Amino acid sequence: MKKHMLLMVSFLILSYFASGCSCAYQKVDVQKIMQHDLVFEGKIIEKEEVSNTAGKNETPSGPLRSMGYFKYTFAVKKLINGDQNQKQIIVYSASTGAACGVNYKLGDEYYLFAYKYQGAFHTGLCSQNVKKDKATKPLKKLMCSYRKSKKLKEWKDIENKLTASGKVVNKKAEGLWVLYHDDKTVKAEGDFVKGKKHGDWKYSYSEVASAKLLGRIDDQQKGKIKNEKNIVYKIEHYDKGEKTGEEYLFKLEN
Repeated sequence: MKKHMLLMVSFLILSYFASGCSCAYQKVDVQKIMQHDLVFEGKIIEKEEVSNTAGKNETPSGPLRSMGYFKYTFAVKKLINGDQNQKQIIVYSASTGAACGVNYKLGDEYYLFAYKYQGAFHTGLCSQNVKKDKATKPLKKLMCSYRKSKKLKEWKDIENKLTASGKVVNKKAEGLWVLYHDDKTVKAEGDFVKGKKHGDWKYSYSEVASAKLLGRIDDQQKGKIKNEKNIVYKIEHYDKGEKTGEEYLFKLEN
């Protein structure tokens, strides 16, 4: 996923640096956990605001240098997803809400979702982090389940809706995974190797979107379809997390 499900790294990082912040709501489920490079439960033990480091050889690189940022140091209580084993982790955020930055208080505890960008971890409003004292029991159960999971299982969101099926090994997705739309039709399916997409990934329309597509294509095109209620429209190719190509079988135009 991130890592790149929907490989959102570039999209979300760029959204942080846009002139105004606009974030689509993303429900908390196993797909969200896997889309981020780092997910953990932690407490803010240090916070530093830096106004501008443009032209200086300092972390973070990129747009944050010229616009100012917060540098948070978290004491990690529970690692949920990621390769890190440090007890403390530094995470950066833009310092203004207009750039999708978050202004957290020293001592606060969060379930934090972060992306790795140019060697450093970043978060923001679009990551929709959850303050620990606001976390629901279903959310806590989901985090615990992912962190401790060792076998193939079905994954449900905090509203108890099926979102995926697959196995987690050492806090990383492994083997065949199937992701689902809200109507329980397949959204995507493919293999993970140590948390990274590998091989061919197939993406499918929901039942409603499939019906719309059927109304716009001819009989010859319909003959290529195996399941009219869940049409495969795209195949992406990966080599251990790196996208090597894609092909569209159908496109549902607006």
